[in-house]
Amino acid sequence: MTTSDWRNSLVWGLRGLSSHVEPARAVRGLTAEAAAAALPRGLHSAHRLLHHIVYWQDLMLAPAAGEKVQWPQGPEDWDCPMAPWGELVGRFEAGLAKAERLAREADLSVRIPEWGPEMTVGGALGVLVTHNSYHIAQLVDVRKAAGHWPPPAAPQSTET
Repeated sequence: MTTSDWRNSLVWGLRGLSSHVEPARAVRGLTAEAAAAALPRGLHSAHRLLHHIVYWQDLMLAPAAGEKVQWPQGPEDWDCPMAPWGELVGRFEAGLAKAERLAREADLSVRIPEWGPEMTVGGALGVLVTHNSYHIAQLVDVRKAAGHWPPPAAPQSTET
């Protein structure tokens, strides 16, 4: 696989092309109240799922962008206080844009030793794609169970 192919594969995965719902669509049109609604069978709320996605997305992107990270010692993100829904949606979308920039422009072969001796920027972005894909599917299922799917259509651009 060429570097160009790898970059395109990462961008497609980040956008959900040919693999899952486009990530922004998974949260589109969901109110804070609906996102926080309790669900049957111990399912996580949409709010809790997006919190988890953003928590790990931020942690995965920081070392890929050359920033230092304090890795958590356990799964504390499931039990910690959550940011407001609107803030999480904004952070999620900003993180996806950052990930896409890295996928297009970063040296994907740079090692991230804090993450493990073999981890590279490209590998980290691949893990992010997989992690987001898994939990975006859960978020869509939660929305379906709560009767909040499908979301409204994306706003149409008025630019010419």
